[in-house]
Amino acid sequence: MSWFNRKKSVENLCHICGEKQLPEHPATLRLTVQDGVAEMLVCDECADFFDKSAEVLKGKKNEQPV
Repeated sequence: MSWFNRKKSVENLCHICGEKQLPEHPATLRLTVQDGVAEMLVCDECADFFDKSAEVLKGKKNEQPV
């Protein structure tokens, strides 16, 4: 296997976990950073994790401080 073929397979990995292959239509994670918006392609498991994390954080915004 040449270096070029290995690089191709690495580019098709999830940008978050780096372990799973991206599906045919991967989810896009958009983060606001200092220089603008960063976009990363993520696998289904990482997308679910960030989706559930966002739901938890939304719930905490609505709670009144004690």
